[in-house]
Amino acid sequence: MAGMKMLLLAAVLYLGGVKVAAGASRSEQCRSEGGSCVSAGSCRSPAVAASACEDGPAVCCNPSGLNAFARTLELDGFEIGLRVNPCSDRKCRKWYRGVWLTDPATCTDKKRLVNYCATTNQWCCAPPCTRKSRCQKKKGYCVPRKDMCPSGRTRRRLCGGRMCFCCLPEWPVPACPCSANRVSVCDPAGTYALAEDSCVQVHSPNYPYPYDNDAACSLSVVAPSFCRITVEYCQVALEKCPYDYVNVTDGVASNSYCGVVSPAAFTTAANTVAFSFFSDSSQVNRGFQASLSTSCFDCTQGPTYQVCTDTAVTTSTGGLINSPGYPGTYPTFVDCTLTISAPAGSTITFSYLSFELEDPPPTCGFDYFQIYDTSAPSATKYCGTTAPSFTASSTNSVTIRFSSDKSDVFSGFSICFVVV
Repeated sequence: MAGMKMLLLAAVLYLGGVKVAAGASRSEQCRSEGGSCVSAGSCRSPAVAASACEDGPAVCCNPSGLNAFARTLELDGFEIGLRVNPCSDRKCRKWYRGVWLTDPATCTDKKRLVNYCATTNQWCCAPPCTRKSRCQKKKGYCVPRKDMCPSGRTRRRLCGGRMCFCCLPEWPVPACPCSANRVSVCDPAGTYALAEDSCVQVHSPNYPYPYDNDAACSLSVVAPSFCRITVEYCQVALEKCPYDYVNVTDGVASNSYCGVVSPAAFTTAANTVAFSFFSDSSQVNRGFQASLSTSCFDCTQGPTYQVCTDTAVTTSTGGLINSPGYPGTYPTFVDCTLTISAPAGSTITFSYLSFELEDPPPTCGFDYFQIYDTSAPSATKYCGTTAPSFTASSTNSVTIRFSSDKSDVFSGFSICFVVV
């Protein structure tokens, strides 16, 4: 069977006048046929078929029809009946209810190439497989070849179309991290809050069972502003391009995936990622599932600022703020301020890793520390070893003031701050 398919593909390449060097990669062959390797899902024209390239999660977009034929051999159930004449008009028109075409690229609208006649250089294009309600009720989906059903359990009369089979569960489900938290891309809320040091699985409706037709929904996953989200794809098994697809974007990069692919994991540029899922009115597959986890900012690994040396800090993440000379003692006769500015709409949280100033009278008249929202100055002073009660701002700008007198210096302070 495989040998016959390779012979047919070689015949197509020969008849098409394309010369490909022996041992050429799939990417080289794609380009030699007049195609180009693009991100999965970007090949959206029904007249253009896509097969895998070596260039990462890329597919070959090729309008010549040669690549379309190669792809249908893998995905559309091309049948070679060794005991039946492949040029049989009865086989094509009566059995498959198909038509003969001179250009395989014109077999569009989900139709299937099922035979090739070398004598006439024509392809038999048959109607697509259709899922009957009984297949849907059994949580199955239609495949044009039995060996395309991962469970090995097929029923023939539950799908419309010749040589179409209903693939029934249970089929293997790839392992996916974070099984405790799951959310559908069609969740009515439309947004999922992903906490720091947490994770979640985002999946198509009904997964691991097939999704339904006519789906159009989206989900935004939002982590704390100081976090980034790592997206790992556990499975993408959708109808072939371009009919059903999932689009994933972090506001900077956007990729669409369709068919059966294994996209590479990535980390978002910001603290959000959005999934958009679409299925058309016919034919489905098992769906998709992705694992999302947070990678959050650690102030101890970020930049360190020093009061009196640094007077203004603009950041969208955070860092450490130390007193002059920390972890040694701070100097005498200090009186200076530092202002922290974060993006509009964000706030700033503080945790005090170390705090030791001169022991005060009740008014903190010797050495003292002040922290307040820049737009609303506060008269509250902190000193001694009692850390400030100010742990979160109400605006995106905070001012710190530090003052020491002429004697009795101590180790000062080290403060972690994070933009949220």
